[in-house]
Amino acid sequence: MSQLEKLKSILTEIGKAVVALSGGVDSSYLASIAKETLGDNVRAVTVMSPLLPAHERYGAQKLAGDLKIPHEFIEIDELADEKFSNNPMDKCYICKKMRLEAISSWAKGKGIPWILDGSNVDDLSDFRPGMKAFKEFPNARSPFLEAGINKKEIRLLSKLSGLPVWNKPAAACLATRISLDQPITRLNLKQVEEAEEFLRTILPEETQLRVRHHAQTARIEVDEDCMGKIIAGSDKISDHLKKIGFKYVTLDLSGYKKGSLND
Repeated sequence: MSQLEKLKSILTEIGKAVVALSGGVDSSYLASIAKETLGDNVRAVTVMSPLLPAHERYGAQKLAGDLKIPHEFIEIDELADEKFSNNPMDKCYICKKMRLEAISSWAKGKGIPWILDGSNVDDLSDFRPGMKAFKEFPNARSPFLEAGINKKEIRLLSKLSGLPVWNKPAAACLATRISLDQPITRLNLKQVEEAEEFLRTILPEETQLRVRHHAQTARIEVDEDCMGKIIAGSDKISDHLKKIGFKYVTLDLSGYKKGSLND
């Protein structure tokens, strides 16, 4: 049995579910294959909060519309919990638990027995405190993990199925940009979002990009082959980022690194 056949078998056994749709490659393909396999027995929800960039919210909504999957937003505010906003190392656990509680409550009200998320095999080797929270919800499942599918394979399957997001850069919530020596606030989340939105007008669409927030300093991480574009536009980049509240603007010469603040 191929991995795709195994994935479809798992989804068939699940029968009826809601997909936690962030708009990223993983959850998008999961929504697509769940719709193909389960038809009208699949729904999608997107958690709307201060941590979700506007372009990701719009992307999730558009994808669900294109796939003809009933889609709703569930609104929560992680910043209302000081345990989260104080920016501890396990903030992803706190956030994931809040989100799963909200989705579980929504699913129960709709008579939907299962919650599906796009975690994959690669997540097992990364620092992922949120995975701990996932194990606390018996109605939550990760079909890619169960089928032994990794990120590269998800991108390939997405491409073969014609999903336009197949080569979309990996995304993460805005809170992952905030250095651990400062709290997470609406202001610094907004500064990061505005800085990254501006940089996307300069960089190729597929560029891996992060603006790490170190109090007064913005540390830009991009793919090494895009550093020249940042340097070429340094004056307007510096001016714009200073207008939104940063005092210093830097380019990390090591390039983009997944989860660099975890170090």
